[in-house]
Amino acid sequence: MAREPERKLEDRTFRCLDEDFLFTGKMEYVGHEIQVPGGGTRIEWRPNQSRANCPNEPTHSIELVEE
Repeated sequence: MAREPERKLEDRTFRCLDEDFLFTGKMEYVGHEIQVPGGGTRIEWRPNQSRANCPNEPTHSIELVEE
């Protein structure tokens, strides 16, 4: 039986596309086990889903700002 992947939340910067301003919110990341040469493994963190909403209007569209 496969185990549930590791998850973490990090503070990230988002942009409200409707009002064009930046704000801080939470982004969820899921850990994927990657095989590395030599027989080891490492965790690669991939974005899963945003836990953020525009603070002025939750229905506005937002995007993650690459840092």
